[in-house]
Amino acid sequence: MSTPDPVLARLVREALEHAGRVDLGTLLARAIPIAELRAMAQEHGLSPKGFRIERTPAAKLVPLLLDAKRPEVLEATCRALLARLDAPRQTATDASLERSDADALLALRTRENAELRTEMERLRLLAAEWRDRESALNRRALEAESRAARTRAELDAALARSSRRTERGPSKAPDLERRLREIEKERDDLLATEAELRRLVALRQARIRELDERVQELVALVPSGKRRKTEAAVEPALADEFRLPYFQPSFYKSLADKDRRAIEQAVQAALLFCTEGHAYPGLEVKPIEGQDLWSLRASIKLRVYFRHREDGGVDFLEVADREDQHTALRRLKEK
Repeated sequence: MSTPDPVLARLVREALEHAGRVDLGTLLARAIPIAELRAMAQEHGLSPKGFRIERTPAAKLVPLLLDAKRPEVLEATCRALLARLDAPRQTATDASLERSDADALLALRTRENAELRTEMERLRLLAAEWRDRESALNRRALEAESRAARTRAELDAALARSSRRTERGPSKAPDLERRLREIEKERDDLLATEAELRRLVALRQARIRELDERVQELVALVPSGKRRKTEAAVEPALADEFRLPYFQPSFYKSLADKDRRAIEQAVQAALLFCTEGHAYPGLEVKPIEGQDLWSLRASIKLRVYFRHREDGGVDFLEVADREDQHTALRRLKEK
């Protein structure tokens, strides 16, 4: 038989040597340290003969503490002995309660963590779906702007013809004006829908960030030995060909007299070209004849001029109104 407690080992050995009986004095001397026995004797005013209290051995203190003629001392001594014997069991009980509370808290945190992860994944999928819808609406808005530009050109041509031949019959200008109004209304509706989708995506992304922070807080509360191994994060797929943009000082200088909406359109069109390339519908990318320049369409009125770099990047040089194209090209040619 083995036991990790040395006091208990001494008591077992005592019981084996005396046919299972352990003297109360032996139990007291074995279970309570000598320092505590001396303190108890001092507390009750006991003074062993021939010894100073701080040097008195346990064999001299035990008879004084168990003296039947002093029942109050005997009762106090027995109470101290019981408290000493009950201490390991009480410690074990407290430790068990602490482990039980910790397990319950861990289960609660783990469940809350799982719920937050599920909600975060749902919001991520929803945000991705809305980004796809936003891209589709953006393409439709660009197409609507393109149709509106063509209709305006037809209207201008019709008005010019109408002014030259007013006596040849009814003009087609009213029909073209009606078509222009319909296309402009469709474009405005698409732009409003796109703005609302952008707002919703921003709200969902903010919520995802909050959930990410909450998950990190909960993971920190889980003991390291009980944390679930997380799968390696998958890097997002990049476009097959990405052109690195270089916005030249002349580009920023040309934005000085533009409003916020025009600046947004120019920058968005430039970045869209870098990710999607020449064939993206609505950008109308084309080379400038006789110059090492290209242009793309940022809006109905705005064109962005750029030059390809040898390293595969793009130098964005200037943003100009469509009416100022010849002036801008002459200025860029001089550079």
